[in-house]
Amino acid sequence: MQQLIPYTGVMNLEGLHRPLLAVQFTKLKDGLAVGCAFNHAVLDGTATWHFMSSWAELCRGAAAPSALPIHNRAMARSVRVGLTLPASAEAHEKTDPNGPKKPLVARVFSFPEPVVARIKANANAALPPGAKPFSAFQSLGAHIWRSVSRARELGPADITVFAVFADCRARLDPPVPATYF
Repeated sequence: MQQLIPYTGVMNLEGLHRPLLAVQFTKLKDGLAVGCAFNHAVLDGTATWHFMSSWAELCRGAAAPSALPIHNRAMARSVRVGLTLPASAEAHEKTDPNGPKKPLVARVFSFPEPVVARIKANANAALPPGAKPFSAFQSLGAHIWRSVSRARELGPADITVFAVFADCRARLDPPVPATYF
């Protein structure tokens, strides 16, 4: 699958020296595969799907996309956090206190509702009386993080990261429209 998607494994900070958008067309025996890679500095997941849906509408013959993107940069807040970028992805990798990283392995897991309910019940069973219960999201996130850490055979002093990507546009004040690009 990685051969169909250009720039697989390229880090966002490499967008300073590499294309921000790459499109690859691969002719298959019975059709065509279109692989797209976007740098996260340019657009997020929501904007990616909006772009792809708009492109599909145009390919189906629409005169214009049904929902035009909003490019108003004033909607992006001024963030006063220092951003120090390493010179390269390799320099970034060398800053890891655990040494060079092993290649990432991608897996997809699904958790049926009864399994999530059991994980949540187990997490909440350990709480003291009167404590605010964990949500299904918190319980599942903790379960995944602990499982991944155990699979990596991490020691108590090892550094690990757990990341969740979520669309927070509607939670901002004021909210950012779904079509914000």
